[in-house]
Amino acid sequence: MRPFRIFFLVLLLLPIASLQLESSSSLPAEESVSAASPEMDRLAKGLVGDWDTVEKMERGPSFPEGGSRKGQVHVRLDSGGYTLIYEVHSDGSAGKLDGFLTIWWNKNAKLYYFLACFNDPNGPCRMRGTARWEGNSFVNDYSEVNGNKTQWRDTFTLSPTSHTLVAAVDSGGGAMKPMITTIATRISARAPQWDGQRKPEHETEKLSLEERLLVASKIYRIVSTFFPNLPQEAFDAQYGKYISSILKSEDRRDFDLLSMEFVAELRDGHTWFYDNWLDKTYGQPVGFTAYPIDGQWVVVRSVIETVKPGDVITAIGGTPIEQFFLANRKYVSASSDRDAGSSFFDTPAIFPERFTLTLDGGRQVVVDRANDKKKEEGTPKTEGRWLVQDTIAYIKVPTFHGIETQAQAIQYLREFHSSKAIILDVRGNPGTGQPTALQLALMSKPYHTWTISSSIKAGVLLRNYDAAYPERSEITTTDASVNPQEPVYSGRLLLLVDRGCTCACEDFVMPFKVAKRATLVGETTAGTFSFTNFNAFDNGMILNVASIRHTFPDGSQFEGVGIGPDVEIHPAPVDLKQGRDVVLSKALELASAP
Repeated sequence: MRPFRIFFLVLLLLPIASLQLESSSSLPAEESVSAASPEMDRLAKGLVGDWDTVEKMERGPSFPEGGSRKGQVHVRLDSGGYTLIYEVHSDGSAGKLDGFLTIWWNKNAKLYYFLACFNDPNGPCRMRGTARWEGNSFVNDYSEVNGNKTQWRDTFTLSPTSHTLVAAVDSGGGAMKPMITTIATRISARAPQWDGQRKPEHETEKLSLEERLLVASKIYRIVSTFFPNLPQEAFDAQYGKYISSILKSEDRRDFDLLSMEFVAELRDGHTWFYDNWLDKTYGQPVGFTAYPIDGQWVVVRSVIETVKPGDVITAIGGTPIEQFFLANRKYVSASSDRDAGSSFFDTPAIFPERFTLTLDGGRQVVVDRANDKKKEEGTPKTEGRWLVQDTIAYIKVPTFHGIETQAQAIQYLREFHSSKAIILDVRGNPGTGQPTALQLALMSKPYHTWTISSSIKAGVLLRNYDAAYPERSEITTTDASVNPQEPVYSGRLLLLVDRGCTCACEDFVMPFKVAKRATLVGETTAGTFSFTNFNAFDNGMILNVASIRHTFPDGSQFEGVGIGPDVEIHPAPVDLKQGRDVVLSKALELASAP
């Protein structure tokens, strides 16, 4: 739930998305190319190959809430060994990035030169400065002009099995402030396809006892330091059980699942454990999303032909669906059981790669995650139209990722400024950004902000220095208020919400609820929003930990509760099957009333 600006992506040298890098079957196999000079040979030895990557953005003007991406890099020598091509494909909360770097040695200047080409509509390709070796680090200095000229430095630190890239900006006086850190882990072999009968080759990948204990101790330290209101005694007991469990198996998948379970016990949707290896090997999407509605597990979205919205799931692999959920819920990081149900089918590693789905009426469907053909979903875009010409307008904002969706929504607000009412739809909006611009464009009343609290764990030296020094300090701030000015639209407002409205979407909705600026129609929101501490380990594993606890302005609980609608209504299976939007129909009825 982090924002993105496309011009800033051009600054990033590393990617992070799950993308197959195999050559097209119509192209010849890639041939090995030898470096044409000692300088290119040194660079190639450090970078040529395939890499899984994890990237973290620090908070700043371009990423107010920070951000992350994951993906792969393919690096090769080309042009007879005179150039190195660094191909990147990445995606995540910071936005999608596709492109490549071309690096070559200029023997006259005795420097490496860079050409960067990325998916930037304003300037796909540009020269990217010059680079040199500083010890074992490969350092590239360059300038970017965005209003003011800014100096940047990218530093690659190389090892045989990994490399780290730190992108830093000149913060004044020549001091370089790290803004993006990317950890790349070398891929030793491609994961083979799995037909559901054979076990993948990577299923037997082992983790040494030292590595298991090192990761486990990092998880314990990070959670203990940052997680707000941590029940330390109970957490210590859970940690003891976790350690006992991970000692019994060297299998990486076993370790990942045990770590997911351990972290999920904290019952927080923004506190989760993730492993790039597990995602690559077992993370093929299920192809649909389903969650409980009125006691039935109902498909609400699908990109495979055999499963349709409105289908009711009764069993998975012959196991009743509720029993299957209860057995596997322990692996899902969520702030409530309801939130876990919403996220369940978005946690593919806990599902068999091939399984039989039993639907209402006894119909059975075989789901093959690796081989099912899935429909492509386009980039989410803001929509706007008149429902009743010149009287009632409708705007749908699918995400707060980047500024584009908000900018388009504000443009629609100007277009519909004379309407009697506007229905703003944020159902299914996962946040992934900062919603302030649209929020201020609609708020016509003063409102209170969240009450927030955080925890700081005292160091052992401080506690020994003074016995009265607390082991943990709790900091709470409240009573902040906002007085908006000159909203773009101040007429009647209705917000459509559901359990898919989460994180920054809930940050957007909350003031409209507490200030009674809008009528909320639909379902209670997800109930999970937090600023987090993001940690990428050298082996491709990730730990994200909530570091701020939000409560409503009056101090009442939000996490695991959510924001309730003023008018509650949700679709039934038959509505989904027939494509009826009962929530929008209800909102239109309310907007039409005198």
